[in-house]
Amino acid sequence: MSDTQLSPILPRLNYPSPPVTPPPRAYTLSSPSDSGSPAMSHQRSYSSMSFSIPRRPVNGGSVFESPRSNTSTPQRPQPVRTRGFITSSPPPPIVEDLVERVANAMLERDRLQEQIDDIVEKQSIFTSSRPSTAHGHPEMEPMPEIPAMPPNAPSFSERLSSDHLQSTAAKPTTRTRYEANSSRKMEGRVPPPPLPLRLRPPLRKKKSFSRASRVSSWLFPAGPEHKKGISLDSLTNVPKPVSGSQGFYQVARLGPNHRSSFDSESTVSDWTVEEQTIPTSLSPSSVTTPRTMAGPSMGLPFGLQEPIQFRQRKSVVLGTFVSGKQFNYKALPEDVGQEESQKRAATWAGRHKSLIQLTGAALILAIIGIFGVNFTHTSKRHSCDYAKSGFQCETAISHSWGQYSPFFSVPSDISNDIPKGCEVTFAQILSRHGARDPTLSKSLSYRSLFDRIHNNVTDYGEHYGFIKDYKYTLGADQLTVFGQQQLVNSGIKFYKRYEKLARNISPFVRTAGQQRVVDSAVNWTQGFHQARLADKNAEFPDAYPYEPVVLPEVEGFNNTLSPMTCTAFKEGPDTGSDAQAIWVDTFVPPVADRINQNLVGANLSNSDIIHLMDICPFETVANTDGHLSPFCSLFKEDEWSSFDYYQTLGKWYGYTNGSPLGPTQGVGFVNELIARLTGQPVADTTSTNTTLDSSRKSFPLDSILYADFSHDNDMSGVFGAMGLYNATEPLSNTTKASPRQSEGYGASWAVPFAARMYVEKMQCKGTEEEFVRVLVNDRVIPLQNCDVDALGRCTLSKYVDSLSFARQGGHWNKCYE
Repeated sequence: MSDTQLSPILPRLNYPSPPVTPPPRAYTLSSPSDSGSPAMSHQRSYSSMSFSIPRRPVNGGSVFESPRSNTSTPQRPQPVRTRGFITSSPPPPIVEDLVERVANAMLERDRLQEQIDDIVEKQSIFTSSRPSTAHGHPEMEPMPEIPAMPPNAPSFSERLSSDHLQSTAAKPTTRTRYEANSSRKMEGRVPPPPLPLRLRPPLRKKKSFSRASRVSSWLFPAGPEHKKGISLDSLTNVPKPVSGSQGFYQVARLGPNHRSSFDSESTVSDWTVEEQTIPTSLSPSSVTTPRTMAGPSMGLPFGLQEPIQFRQRKSVVLGTFVSGKQFNYKALPEDVGQEESQKRAATWAGRHKSLIQLTGAALILAIIGIFGVNFTHTSKRHSCDYAKSGFQCETAISHSWGQYSPFFSVPSDISNDIPKGCEVTFAQILSRHGARDPTLSKSLSYRSLFDRIHNNVTDYGEHYGFIKDYKYTLGADQLTVFGQQQLVNSGIKFYKRYEKLARNISPFVRTAGQQRVVDSAVNWTQGFHQARLADKNAEFPDAYPYEPVVLPEVEGFNNTLSPMTCTAFKEGPDTGSDAQAIWVDTFVPPVADRINQNLVGANLSNSDIIHLMDICPFETVANTDGHLSPFCSLFKEDEWSSFDYYQTLGKWYGYTNGSPLGPTQGVGFVNELIARLTGQPVADTTSTNTTLDSSRKSFPLDSILYADFSHDNDMSGVFGAMGLYNATEPLSNTTKASPRQSEGYGASWAVPFAARMYVEKMQCKGTEEEFVRVLVNDRVIPLQNCDVDALGRCTLSKYVDSLSFARQGGHWNKCYE
């Protein structure tokens, strides 16, 4: 046998001379493309699960051929040639005895191997019937252990040690340190001490398996199947994935000076001696960790030009069955050829690439999905305002802000649905503009209030701390985004309610001239047209955009939507503010005490408290979605209802029934309404503009859909002129009354932001004359003095007769007294 083809099966070398330097880390061939690394061949070994490390060939053949080789007599190995030893004297006679003993041992080994093969054949343990796993089958009975070679057989390495002991006496051993990244040539190193193996045959199978273990076919070759070329990937190349079910082996401990190990269920295996660990396999799933190499470095006996590098993997450590050291194990790799290795590598690379592509696609879809959800959430985020029912957030508070409340559908004692058997033939809407910023004068007052608070307050109480950093940023007079959307919703709702009429005709639109009112009219037409586009039964094309008729809000211009020509009304006493002042002195003082206790140093007055309460609705409608301002939480629900009544007193005594000239301001519009209902020319001598009303273009009488836009104060005068709240008793300025207690009248119920009054004319089955019905913010207002029916309606003729106050001009003559 060649000195460079020593088998790792031989016993450990024990001699007192300096230890043999172990070889450096071997190269790991990860792929066939590593042309710079030497190709390793896999040779069959005579011992179970043993590996023959290819050495640099010297004399060609080796005694360690297949057990079924025709060579029956082992060849005499050549003397070991090492660079670290120089012999100064001829070998002693003991070497000849050692060679003879090794030869006898080889013969004995062949004989024992034949016995093993016979036993295997007798027990019918072949490649095709090998069970898929050696573990986890309690029903399988283990086979008895069969020694592969006598435990006390003389060892070639033992005798060789004696030779080395004598040959190295003259010259000291030169030790070469192992460098992990060294690139210098490593030749002639003494091989790593081998493990003495003891064969343990596999468990007896009790049922057949579809696959045979490739490891068992390696252990027990049968027929020409085993003649294929086998690669020694398990030691020098990166092994392919292999499961623990493909075979096992047992290493028995033969003595205190020999390395030994036992069966392990670990997924990986290596052999360890003290601080040195050389892995025998590498799995792609293994976690590589560097292992410190202590003691003498191991030489590389393969004749390679570069060191082969090993990495230590984490593994499960199974205790030995007997006292002694513990060893780490890793599963043996499946022995495959280079072509199969390349195919598997390509397959796994393809799968890895596909997995990356799928993962990337999934990630992109997830990002798109998240973006879509966020976009949908942004574009359709929760809003407090709805086209059908109006503002519905924190209703106990938000429905008590007087004229600063956003529109909401007011409860009605009579159903506001179109009565069965009736068909609407005419619809008129009178609408207030949408939510806005405070008026300029109010906005300046609010800013001044916060300046005083910030300058004077020395301590902010609990829940008041946000005021310290609050900055007043509200504008003046203009619509907010929330207010614009209110009117869009209003147009949608109007179309859907009067869909049968709206499908075939465009509305006539008219508006007061202030910018926020004009903008509201345009927003309303957008909603109306949007709903029409969504109606599959609508007739097209229509006249959109519907150009509104704008009535300027200037002195001296007759404008029924915002009359400014009644001098006595403009210059007369402010009865509404007088009524409010009395109520403020009743309900505000307790509130002011609490606020001042939490804003130490502010010394807020009653009017300051009202302004602070105003900020709540204005901040809310300044929010796109109408989310409540933190100022709202500073006041209790009862205090908000008092605030609502405060605003109600201002409208009642300032612009409607409680004002001597308030209802007169609405007479002109009521007379125009009569003209539209009856199709007759306008008969009025108050605030109407005769030039415009006499023109069919600026005031058509043949339309059936009308939309007018105005202000809360002007609408209050119209309500008074129509007598809608004649059933309401005069309101007390010292005792609070809810809108329901006041027969439906309240500032928040009558003229909130985007308030609307519907005047419907309908034809019903079984009646010759049409009916008229009025709704204010979805609440049916029973008509007065016209023989109203259970549905709050009056016939057209009787209704017109009931409007005598308007037809007679109200108290317009007092405007100039």
